[in-house]
Amino acid sequence: MHARSIRNAAVVAAVTGAIAAFLAHPGVVFHAARRGAEIWGTVVFPATLPFLILAELSLGLGIPHFFGVMLQPIMRPLFRLPGPASFALTVGLASGYPMTARLAVRMREAGALTRTEGERLVAFATTADPVFLTAAVAVGFFHAPAYAAVLASVHYGTAIALGILFRFYGDRRDERVPSAAPRTPGELIARAFQAMDDARRADGRPFGRLLSDGVEGALATTFLIGGLLIFFSVLMALLETAGGMAALVGVAAFAGSLLGLPEAVAPALARGLFEVTLGAEAAAAAAVPPEVRLQAVSAILAWAGGSVQAQVGALIARSDLRFRPFFLARILHAVLAAAVFRLAWRFWAHLNPDLAAPAPAIFAVAPPLPPPAVALAAGERLAVAGALLILASGLVLAVTALTAAAGRWRRSRPEA
Repeated sequence: MHARSIRNAAVVAAVTGAIAAFLAHPGVVFHAARRGAEIWGTVVFPATLPFLILAELSLGLGIPHFFGVMLQPIMRPLFRLPGPASFALTVGLASGYPMTARLAVRMREAGALTRTEGERLVAFATTADPVFLTAAVAVGFFHAPAYAAVLASVHYGTAIALGILFRFYGDRRDERVPSAAPRTPGELIARAFQAMDDARRADGRPFGRLLSDGVEGALATTFLIGGLLIFFSVLMALLETAGGMAALVGVAAFAGSLLGLPEAVAPALARGLFEVTLGAEAAAAAAVPPEVRLQAVSAILAWAGGSVQAQVGALIARSDLRFRPFFLARILHAVLAAAVFRLAWRFWAHLNPDLAAPAPAIFAVAPPLPPPAVALAAGERLAVAGALLILASGLVLAVTALTAAAGRWRRSRPEA
């Protein structure tokens, strides 16, 4: 049997198992979907949409080309990336995942990045946004705004370190030779403005069309994010109902022990395997010292969860960028964040001895899922858990494979 046939069979089995589980537990599905929708509507949507619209406008106005020329002397030595990648890096860090993947695909389609450069950029610059770190996690979950500085320094600091490590990824032959560096600051600024003006003329769309296209593209991306977030929320609730989370908690406990985390945060790590928001919420409520909870959250934020990884996979599948470097980077980022956090905590605790002082919460999080009305028999529990585990293992593969097939079909269509 060919590998493609096996993959298709796995996708069919995953979808069939999902349908059966959804029909068997409609109440659990409804409550989990509502919870995912509330998180998306109160945190993700308002924090992401404005940045997405501005990013689309900036691309049409040629702003990436301006930053590309200005920051090319820095991007090459640090990350082995061309100057235009600096725009994707800064906007991605500011607006959070999966913005970098979207921008990298756009820049790859425009020829501003090679395949290796695009994979390198997506691998290390896919991070949480500052609004989510501060408002949702530090204030909303921990009730302590002072934790935002600790989380941000670890999250973004280790992301930059990961980018420096990934400069050694890929073949140097898959890179463009940069143009000669300007000899004076005035020449650098003049070249940057000229590049921006050339890009704007090449685009040619009036501002009204730019704004309309930007809003349309941003809404499509945010609804993709919301749909995947809701789906993973439902998947995790069904696994919990069927008893399948026990095995994942065991795996998470083993992985956490390698990072120096106690078994008490294993349920939060298991939730974080699926969805970063739900994992961070569970870690913040764990019965362990605050530094342990924050260390677990740092690892979860770096891992980004299956929901974000599926979003990135769906976006990059529209291009020739590969998913494997990004997935490897998530593992390395989680390990780096958990390891560096202990040093960062000592540093910030020395500066602020009252680091654990609570503060009022801003974001209200939906209440926990209600227990299932009817307990499952052992055989039903095993069957549903098996189907859902198949679904969990094949979901990212299904999203990336189907999206790649759709992209190949669109590219193969003859132009009118």
